[in-house]
Amino acid sequence: TESLALNEPPSAPLLEGPADFATLEEPWTELAWQIGVDPEGEEVRHSLCLWRADTAPTFDDCWPVDTWGDELLATWGEVEPGSAYFWKVLAEDARGASAESETWRFEL
Repeated sequence: TESLALNEPPSAPLLEGPADFATLEEPWTELAWQIGVDPEGEEVRHSLCLWRADTAPTFDDCWPVDTWGDELLATWGEVEPGSAYFWKVLAEDARGASAESETWRFEL
């Protein structure tokens, strides 16, 4: 008989900063997180999602980021002073299993 191997999703990325509900003073925002790891050792692709708190998120709010090491840092300069934003990170393995981080909020 033939058996099918289950594809376990990667671990969820862990957000590091800015902290949830942080108030930032600079419009250049650094977002940091620990990457998701796949239990089968497959490559994991990450996407960063960032959207204004007064709008609903869409797939256009997420874009792939290059990974290296076990931690990632993205700098985002298109945030508007006086606005609040939500952000999260998606992790997807080579066979499509996925996990996502918590969603955090920051404002400028």
